[in-house]
Amino acid sequence: SRSIQISQIHVYRVGGGFKAPLSALPIGTEKREDATMKVTKVSVQRDLTHSLLAVSYAKTPEDIIHANVAGFIHVTEVDVQKGVLVYLSPSPEPLPTPILVTGTIK
Repeated sequence: SRSIQISQIHVYRVGGGFKAPLSALPIGTEKREDATMKVTKVSVQRDLTHSLLAVSYAKTPEDIIHANVAGFIHVTEVDVQKGVLVYLSPSPEPLPTPILVTGTIK
């Protein structure tokens, strides 16, 4: 296992929550924003423990949608007080980028 300072990484989530279909909205209402591709920053907390995170090659959060991923890491522990995230990685090398993407897989 490897560890990294929480301050050295940025975790994001792609997509919004539940979205009602246009037919379920009041008459005359238009869709304002497509939240399916929205990128939001996630605070690194204990609830990320046992999550799979994608290691993105994106340079900025806006590039996450179009960037490739280097692979995935498994978060084994998050110690917020010490500011450390412990993870398992198939590579012994440090993470190639600080941008990580979380989903719903635990």
